[in-house]
Amino acid sequence: MLVSGFRKLTGSVERLRRTITRFHKDESGSVIIFGLFMFLIMMMVGGMAVDFMRFENERTRLQGTLDRAILAAADLDQTQGPADVVVDYFDKAGMSDYLDGEPTVVQTLGYREVSAEASIDVNTFFLDLVGIHSLTAPAHGTAAEGAAEIEISLVLDLSGSMGSNNKIANLRTAARDFVDLIYDRENPEDVSISLVPYSMHVNAGLTLLNQYNVQRTQNYSNCVSFDAADFNTTALPTTQALTQVGHFQYWGTVGPQYPGTLQPECRTDNGSQVVPLGGNATALKNQINTFTADGNTSIEIGMKWGVALLDPGTRGVVTNLIANNTISADFAGRPYDYDEDNVLKAIVVMTDGINTTQYDLLPAYKSGLSPVWRDTSTGRDSVDEQEWGSKDSDSRYNELYYIPYYQTSNSNTNRFQNTRYGSNPRQLTYPELWATSSMYYNAYYNFYRANGSSSRYYDWYDDTLTTVSPSTKDQRLAAICTAAKAQGIVVYAIGFEVTNASAAIMANCASSPNHFFRVNGLQISEAFAAIARHVNELRLTR
Repeated sequence: MLVSGFRKLTGSVERLRRTITRFHKDESGSVIIFGLFMFLIMMMVGGMAVDFMRFENERTRLQGTLDRAILAAADLDQTQGPADVVVDYFDKAGMSDYLDGEPTVVQTLGYREVSAEASIDVNTFFLDLVGIHSLTAPAHGTAAEGAAEIEISLVLDLSGSMGSNNKIANLRTAARDFVDLIYDRENPEDVSISLVPYSMHVNAGLTLLNQYNVQRTQNYSNCVSFDAADFNTTALPTTQALTQVGHFQYWGTVGPQYPGTLQPECRTDNGSQVVPLGGNATALKNQINTFTADGNTSIEIGMKWGVALLDPGTRGVVTNLIANNTISADFAGRPYDYDEDNVLKAIVVMTDGINTTQYDLLPAYKSGLSPVWRDTSTGRDSVDEQEWGSKDSDSRYNELYYIPYYQTSNSNTNRFQNTRYGSNPRQLTYPELWATSSMYYNAYYNFYRANGSSSRYYDWYDDTLTTVSPSTKDQRLAAICTAAKAQGIVVYAIGFEVTNASAAIMANCASSPNHFFRVNGLQISEAFAAIARHVNELRLTR
């Protein structure tokens, strides 16, 4: 029994072993399980792909809406507020809830930059199974538009005060560097720079001034004066009658008895002459190198010419100057219209002081014969006594001529002659007189010293002149600056070692506080460089 039981138990164990062995060797069940596992993996990956495709579609749609919105908002022709344009685009796309904060707008005259950010949460289907419930699709971008074509007027102070403290040398360096920086761009032919130096007046130069309707009284110099109304407009019509400034020196003793170099109120030296629409950097810098300091200050006249060279009404003048090879043919069609797309018009006006009294001759003393006779062989003058005031009670003054060369004091009788001095005396015209004698010399030596009358001195000094006061000139400056800014011209102003009062006037002229630079010494180069960099940024960047 025991053996039989043992055999049965051994047989059962053996059958169990064989069963276990067969189960261990059977792989058909594991293949099914593996297949099910792989199927689940494939379904999950496919589901994730669907989630990612939905994410990318939403992101693309969001980014496309944002791109269109900021491009439209950055358009300089867009009259609606840039931020409002972006919001409006998102509203119409049904995506207004997706904008992240307000769009950012950076805008100056001639330049606009718009930035915006948006995001959308995309709910997941399959990624949710692994704990990722949504994906955030971002969108962001910046669009900018600025000027592709640039017109610049450099209105630069060359008055006498610029001769001190190395200021004129510093200006020359700063202006040359400005030219180099402006032309350091992809298309330098797109930039025109007009140089407008000024002192008491602006020496327009014969070639430029001949394009205008100037009532000439002399051929020595090329300045014109303006009325108050002229400063209310940027235009300078070629049909407008312009009054030529007299060629004379108000201060100093220059004349036949005291020869010297006349320094006329309207400068004639090459360095003071306007260069309209220059396009050659080397030529512009060579002209800048000729700058010298002399004369009083008329910032408003410099601004008037600088603005006129940006005004589209000057296009006919430019066309004519191109025809006679004064201006490059690259600038045909300039100055562009004020509303021309992608055009920047800018003025850089610089001064080291304030407006000073402006002088010009009264019309009666600009043309015609003067009372002064000059001997052609000796150059000596004589003046008819009827012109310097007769004294009938004194026989010396009857039919006599005053000879300045012969006098040493008011009691010297040799100063009077019965006839005009010299073998070949010729009556001078007023332009001839003022071209060889300063106002002071003529008033003092030709008239005051003849009879000692101070009234005769003032008759020929102050009473021969017309003046414009500094306060009136400041008002005219404010008017022309306002007119320029109203037309969209960017006005940069530089106060170079100026007083607080002058700084306030120049700051008011500038387009904004950020467009005004108050500098000393070598800082003037930094100001010009900053302006050049800013101008170069104002180009089409979209």
